[in-house]
Amino acid sequence: MISLIYQKQGAYDKALEKFQEVKNVSEEIGDIKSVSITLHNIGMIYQYKGDYDAALTQYQKSLEIKEKIGDIAGMTILMGQMGNLFFDQNQFETALKLFLQAFAIFAKIGSPIANQAKNDIARCREKMTEERFRAIIKENGMMNDE
Repeated sequence: MISLIYQKQGAYDKALEKFQEVKNVSEEIGDIKSVSITLHNIGMIYQYKGDYDAALTQYQKSLEIKEKIGDIAGMTILMGQMGNLFFDQNQFETALKLFLQAFAIFAKIGSPIANQAKNDIARCREKMTEERFRAIIKENGMMNDE
């Protein structure tokens, strides 16, 4: 997919243009899962560009579709990406909550991506006070075994 090549090259405007074309075609043919994936990719481009509001808007649209079609794995990956978005903005508590949700689901389904979520949780822990970190862990029904 040419849009991914542009993305990897850092040609974000070209990537956005191509992803928008893919989204439009996917909508025309009724491929809602592809629309969701493309919205996620568009959100990532905006995140790379530092346009966090636009990224969040795209992620939320993608999440709505993923919820509607029952794409649990896609929703969970998106939670992790949204966690990264908030982490990038130094909103560590919000990021941690998203990473915890992602970890719980990945662990439940036995996904190896659970390890990435654990790493993301650890990144948040480094940026927060231990007291606040533990409070959020407790609020989210997670036991802290570290």
